[in-house]
Amino acid sequence: MRIIYLVILAFLILTFPWTVLAEEMTASNSKIKEGTISQGGLSGSSSTYQLQDIVGVNGGTQMNGSAYSLNGGFFNLNNSPVATVSNYNDSRPIDDETPTLQWSYSDVDNDTQNKYQLQVAQTSFTSPVVDTGIITSAAASYTTTILPRTEERTAYKWRVRVNDGFGWSAWAQANNGFILTSGEFLITGLSALTAPGGNQIDQDTWQLDNDPYFFWDSPSEGIEVLGYSYSLDSLPDDQIDSESPFVLFSSDTIGDGAHIFYVKAQRSSGTWGDAAVFDIWVDTTAPAVNNLTPSLGKVVGIDLPEVKARISDAASGVDPNKIELVVNQASIVPDYDSQTGEISYIPSIPFSDGQITVSLTAYDAVGNYGLPLTWSFIVDTLGPLGGLLINNGDEMTTTNIVTLNVDAEDETTQILEMMLSNDGVFDTESWEPYISLRKNWLLPAINGLRKVYARVKDEAGNISEIFFDEISLVILAPDTYILSGPSGITQAEDAQFTYRGSLDQCQFSYKFDEQDWSDWSTALSIDEAGLSEGNHYFMVRSAKDLNSDGLLQLDEIDPTPASRVWTVSFTGALKPSSEPEKPIKLWEEE
Repeated sequence: MRIIYLVILAFLILTFPWTVLAEEMTASNSKIKEGTISQGGLSGSSSTYQLQDIVGVNGGTQMNGSAYSLNGGFFNLNNSPVATVSNYNDSRPIDDETPTLQWSYSDVDNDTQNKYQLQVAQTSFTSPVVDTGIITSAAASYTTTILPRTEERTAYKWRVRVNDGFGWSAWAQANNGFILTSGEFLITGLSALTAPGGNQIDQDTWQLDNDPYFFWDSPSEGIEVLGYSYSLDSLPDDQIDSESPFVLFSSDTIGDGAHIFYVKAQRSSGTWGDAAVFDIWVDTTAPAVNNLTPSLGKVVGIDLPEVKARISDAASGVDPNKIELVVNQASIVPDYDSQTGEISYIPSIPFSDGQITVSLTAYDAVGNYGLPLTWSFIVDTLGPLGGLLINNGDEMTTTNIVTLNVDAEDETTQILEMMLSNDGVFDTESWEPYISLRKNWLLPAINGLRKVYARVKDEAGNISEIFFDEISLVILAPDTYILSGPSGITQAEDAQFTYRGSLDQCQFSYKFDEQDWSDWSTALSIDEAGLSEGNHYFMVRSAKDLNSDGLLQLDEIDPTPASRVWTVSFTGALKPSSEPEKPIKLWEEE
């Protein structure tokens, strides 16, 4: 049996070239959390082993007996924990020779910290000053033993790693570390004013001054001071910037935000002391306002719209008690969400239709504010009114192609769209841009009283009531319309025209230039090739056997044929002759 296990294990190792970890289980129940293939020994001290998340050759859920063997299996990998440095990582000088170093611990498996190891070094961690070794503890801090220091200063860095009981994290390293000083060459009394003789500026407090006056006391111990080096937001270099214990920044030198002022002194021996620091927080900019709702010029169709805006301030933050909102000259106390920076207001009394003006002023924590931001939107809750005339109000038409006069208005906003219908149902019709004169509207080709229905929509989306007009349709001869074909000036020698009649099942007759009228045909297009250079003329007329007698009578033929004039030019532009006006339809009785 052992030979079979060894053969299977060798197969797994050769097939999956991963690291083989030998793990010894010593507890009464052990969870295998880490590794890819695990091979047990031939003996052990536990009588029962629970195998969790494992698929192996044994195929069982537990093994019993004083001797056991775990033959190559696949199981879940442990997620390593993460350590993060929490303090002593900003290169600041300290005089505490036993600092308490802190870190934070996290683990996606929710395993708790089981142990840790911490090292403190001056140059390289290969020879650390402090090495705790592996400490079994869930503590996230360690107080060092007394650290050695020179007369002036000693720079230290430190690192820590943690273990969740199944594996180690990577080292979390504080490379900036800290500086242990002797405490004998420190600048003291570092302070700031708004100007020489001005108001005091407190550390770690948002304030309005961006041209501060810093001053300090010279080191009280040690030999003579040659001068001082100072810097903003970075450690000062080893060059003297001032021989006096003060510095005045010029106007607008320091931008908005949290800053650190550093200053250090140099002895006459050439040795530099440790830098003193002052945390100065500057905010000179008013809060920003955006995301206005309803937006500028927006038209809304409800009378209780929600008025909203977003206020933000990158430095000291918005003062929630100093937000001034004015709506139509009435002061409002809006709701304010400190998480999103959003203010909102819903009127308790409906707005009247018309323009609504909003003004917003926001202050930050130190009192910065800008000019009131003013915008307006329009409330329109009433639908528009409209009227319709067919053929300018004529009582009768002899063609089913008519002209519609649509007259609509709205007290507050403009009319944007209209919808027309011959049946008033408005089920398949679509909205189209509003125009007061709609040409070539096609009535159903049925003699009798015909109606056209309309409705219009304004900018707010309000829709009018349905309005209509009616006209008596007496169909005689059809009208003829050219749909496509050459026009103007062209170099093409061929011409193709398409056309239609105003009634269904029409017949057509056409002619080019001085040709005779063609025979009647139901074709809806004609091609003419080999045209000469110069002006050309095309005419087409439609007809329909209205009385079904098999003949086309005079009153069944369109007396005003459709026509088109164009020019074929190869060498230059030629002016086409003017198109003749359509004659008036006259019916002659015989």
